[in-house]
Amino acid sequence: MPAPPSRPSHFDRLPTELLKHIVFMVAVQDKEFRRAGVRRSSTRPLTKTILYNDVDESEVEQVRAEPGTFSWWYGRGVHALSLLNKRLRELCLPLLLPIAKPAHFGSPFFIFGRVPQAILDGIQRIDLRDSSESDFVATAAALPKLKRVGTLELFADSRLPISTQYEYRQGASPAERPARALAKDAFKRASSQIRCLVLHESGYRNFDNTIISSFAQSDTLRRLEFREFGQTLTNFGDLIRDDPWADAEQFSSLRTFKAKTTTSSIFDFVQKTMPKLERLKVVFTDHYGSPPDEFAASWMLPSLKSLHIRGSSQITAALAHLHLPVLEIIKIAIVRAEGGTIDCTKLFTADTLLPQNVVMHFTVDTTLRVENADAVDAWCDKRDVHLVRFSSNLFHHYSGSTSRRQDDETLEDQAQAIDAVLLWTVHHKQRLLDFKDADGLQELAELVKPLREREFIEDM
Repeated sequence: MPAPPSRPSHFDRLPTELLKHIVFMVAVQDKEFRRAGVRRSSTRPLTKTILYNDVDESEVEQVRAEPGTFSWWYGRGVHALSLLNKRLRELCLPLLLPIAKPAHFGSPFFIFGRVPQAILDGIQRIDLRDSSESDFVATAAALPKLKRVGTLELFADSRLPISTQYEYRQGASPAERPARALAKDAFKRASSQIRCLVLHESGYRNFDNTIISSFAQSDTLRRLEFREFGQTLTNFGDLIRDDPWADAEQFSSLRTFKAKTTTSSIFDFVQKTMPKLERLKVVFTDHYGSPPDEFAASWMLPSLKSLHIRGSSQITAALAHLHLPVLEIIKIAIVRAEGGTIDCTKLFTADTLLPQNVVMHFTVDTTLRVENADAVDAWCDKRDVHLVRFSSNLFHHYSGSTSRRQDDETLEDQAQAIDAVLLWTVHHKQRLLDFKDADGLQELAELVKPLREREFIEDM
């Protein structure tokens, strides 16, 4: 009996479980691509309609990416998959809009119920910044339909319509005042589902310390981030003295905290209010010319497992004043140093104690000169700390920085990085040939064109 004729393979014939894995893997890939910071075209590639012999012909010419960038579609793979067929569309819907903005909820499509519930169920984060008052109110009204939202990102100052200072600055019509009150009540009722708050402010407005209690419950909040804060919140000692921050252990469920500061008072704040904190990231900034102060006190952080500190070469002095009995990983990123030089013999003092077998990631900005680098290895070996070195910039070997130090070791590292990418190019070219990928070969040809131009110039 002859074998049945083979059918051409097609996405639509794959089992649903396999398609789910494909969609999930593409979503992870999208996230990593966006994090990498690779330059993408700002223009979505669209098919042009071109006139041939008085007839409109579509699907003839496609808009290419802007010079020096990759296609707009990179990092938007889930969106591309959702356009292939109905089954993939249904699987992609919950992943199409993980982060929503108030303008989405003020649009006619949402108001008239034309947004599929699957998309709404996929929304996990709402970015409330740069919102009009009407869209903010529309977002509050939409909260009962957004069961998976657990993160809010917002300004922690008078720009919020429910801020105590907003009405004083903007005024209120007879219709606006009740809308603001209802919006505030809606966010308050949804506060029990919020596990993460990301707060911003410009540095020129007063920090509204009632914001957290308006959007989340401090005893159930798991993650808190202070981003882009200016002078109003660089001294955390002020928060400790101010109500409602005075209560000890008020953030009893908080596990992750990230903030910028110019003083060590941030450790006082953490020690007093976050008894179960497991992950802490502190960026010491020289904002407004104020350097980090001397580390005079000592702090016990009994539950902290991961510590990430970033700033000038002075920040390592904090380690001698921190008691971290269960610490598992520490990341130190030095981005500034006096005179542009770091002497590693002065980074760690003799009384700095860390638990045994802690993993240390040590990063130095590529513009800084490092002296006595072996001192870090010796310090870690003596204290049973596992040292891992890695670069703070994945692409720094290929950058055109003129301030990079030019010692033999650095030049060798850069040369090896060039060898690695050239070898990858050869292998990638062969894969494209094997799959007869004409578009991929064209893209690769455009990427290596500057090398051919350089060859032409030097051969003249």
